[in-house]
Amino acid sequence: MHVIQDALREIPRHLIADHKAITQAWPRARSFVFSDAASTWVGGFIRDCEDLILTHQQFAIPPYPTTYLEFNCRLAYEALGRPQSTARGSPFEDDRVGYLLDAGRWWTFSRQRDGKSGIGPLVYTDGPDVQQWWPLRDRRGPDIEPHVWAKLACFLGSSIHAMPSEAVRQALHARFGIGAAIANGAIYKQTDTYTHSMGDGRNILALLLLLNQPKAFTLSPNQPRPLIQRGKRVVFTAHHTVEIRLGAKPAPMRRLFHAYSDRHMPWHEVMGHFVHRHIAPGCTHAWPIEPEERAEGEPTRWRCRLCGGLRTWRTYPSGHGSPREGVVTKDYAVKAPDENEREDGPPVA
Repeated sequence: MHVIQDALREIPRHLIADHKAITQAWPRARSFVFSDAASTWVGGFIRDCEDLILTHQQFAIPPYPTTYLEFNCRLAYEALGRPQSTARGSPFEDDRVGYLLDAGRWWTFSRQRDGKSGIGPLVYTDGPDVQQWWPLRDRRGPDIEPHVWAKLACFLGSSIHAMPSEAVRQALHARFGIGAAIANGAIYKQTDTYTHSMGDGRNILALLLLLNQPKAFTLSPNQPRPLIQRGKRVVFTAHHTVEIRLGAKPAPMRRLFHAYSDRHMPWHEVMGHFVHRHIAPGCTHAWPIEPEERAEGEPTRWRCRLCGGLRTWRTYPSGHGSPREGVVTKDYAVKAPDENEREDGPPVA
């Protein structure tokens, strides 16, 4: 079963502050469960791209209005190289974590190694309309420096130390808030609130960013199926399993994000090539001999007399990438196609 299903079965409803909102949102949620291999990728992505997660937080958008994400947090934290709040191997160590995202609120659910499930003490809020901060209120106002640091430290965990700029920090502070998920917040000590929840906001951002990268992951649909758990019949709801795409490599994770691909790739030459735009399907094309007149430095371009499509010759004299990451050169071997791939013409000697 999903972690959230176990948690809602085990926790008394009077202890969950938003029990009604959660139980109404869960049936309409679209679920995405990261496999063990994909969960390990999540940890590696957080480890290697903390600054990217923070600067791309505006693109961490749930794919559906109500979305449920679940991953193996134990494997992710092992890949991340940072311990959880409980000792490794302890029966109280979290094994899987699920996040329910609905109407600007992000709830956390966890399952320990001993099989017990629970709800995280904090709910994260996305958007200024649902801003709140609990329990560290300060009488001097909500925007003093200790308050902001404590709030972002709880949201980002250790990734707060990778904050790239003041502008990003202010954007995160303005966008996200934190509230109480437990009806009686006093049952959690302040230190427990931190240790049990730090980094969950960053985890959600990382999961959403990776979920929207089809180059690295595939989604496999799973239909609902009944299970027997503790002698009772339960239904494992429909969900998508997030798997690593065959052949994907974890090392160049930054290249998945196009805004950073050029900056973090080794310098390399780029072969000149044609780029076509606005081409009408089925057009036989009539290209002029002379290209269009364009400003100096603009790429050479031809316009089809029949459909108006454009054929542009692109060159990159300065290459792509950064020499700081290394230099890559290429030698091209031009070969004839295989005999099986040739549709006509003389056989290859």
